Amino acid sequence: MNSKERVWAAFDHREPDRVPVWEWGIDNPVASQVLGREAWVGFAGDVRGKIRNTMLINGRFGEFRARSVEDLAELTEKLDLDIIRVLPERKSPSPPTVVGENRWRFENKAAGQWFEWVYVPKSGEYTQVDSSIRQGGLAAFERWVEYLESTPPSLDPWSFDELEWVVNRLGQKRFVLGHADVMIETGSGGASWMVVFLEAMAARPDLVDRYLDAREREIMLLAEEQIRLGVDGLAGGTDWAGSTGMLFSPRAFKHFVLPRLRRITDLCHRHGKVFIKHTDGNVMSIEKPFFVDSGIDGFAAIEPRAGMDIAYLKRTYGDHLTFVGNVDCAFTLVFGSVEDVVAETKYVIRTAGPGGGLILASSNSIHPGVPLRNYMAMLETVHRYGRYPLSECE
Repeated sequence: MNSKERVWAAFDHREPDRVPVWEWGIDNPVASQVLGREAWVGFAGDVRGKIRNTMLINGRFGEFRARSVEDLAELTEKLDLDIIRVLPERKSPSPPTVVGENRWRFENKAAGQWFEWVYVPKSGEYTQVDSSIRQGGLAAFERWVEYLESTPPSLDPWSFDELEWVVNRLGQKRFVLGHADVMIETGSGGASWMVVFLEAMAARPDLVDRYLDAREREIMLLAEEQIRLGVDGLAGGTDWAGSTGMLFSPRAFKHFVLPRLRRITDLCHRHGKVFIKHTDGNVMSIEKPFFVDSGIDGFAAIEPRAGMDIAYLKRTYGDHLTFVGNVDCAFTLVFGSVEDVVAETKYVIRTAGPGGGLILASSNSIHPGVPLRNYMAMLETVHRYGRYPLSECE
């Protein structure tokens, strides 16, 4: 089997030749070691902060987009990963203003809004730390919503060159994922104003509905274009939970998220595509509506340290759900020995692999804290013990 056939077998709940392997993200400190040069991939390290913003400011964003996807393709092939995920990028985003060391301000003058991002070299973290919405509260959020409602969605600002390049180069043998999600602002994109968003869920549900409707119009337009261009599925990565539970109530999930998520999965299924939802944290308070009613095909991350038990998930939902995970990247992959990594990887394979329905990955991503030797031990274990039948993995 090639990679595409292997992944489709996993989603069809058939046993392929071996367990497919993938990673939601491999940050550039680890990726650079693999490629033997600086790799412009990932969400932490220098890439999303210094390099991306410097290229924007210097008017070289097209070069950044092209280099990033070429590096991702090379990394995918060198590691023999079965899936490659390409996110749409705007052709020419407005360049930020440098407002401090490793700190940038992005302004949308038409909307009267601004967002500030900080890169922390020690940890590699790049995150939104302040914004006009955080400062202005619900009134500023409403102005943002009014701007979005007044701006019809269009494909014109978006570049699909990188996605087409990946589909043409790798799409015959690798499984290609695009992007779509319900834009609940509890992830990095809304990190600075998450509290305002959560307050609005309780105090102004009408405003949240308007916001999500406006964002959905653009997301669905982008999703349809990615499907037309030949992706095998779509994936969304907005986080909904922390280690102790959901960031908002199950009732809010059913009202705000579920119907919109269902429209994305329905779109995928009408075209014979799959949808994978990634979220950190413990989502067990919404397990039935999320794992069954939403129509998702795959669930990614599956954090063991947040109480997510892959054995229970496989036993309860493994007849229809494909699991992407869940070797612990918070402890085992960071602090464990190679032997620890091998043991945990084998546990995931023999627990969630029988009958198909498993794509082996970490419990989140290969972040800068993961030693390359441990990541490679995980991959080597899949290739050695992940071959069907799984008798060697006992």
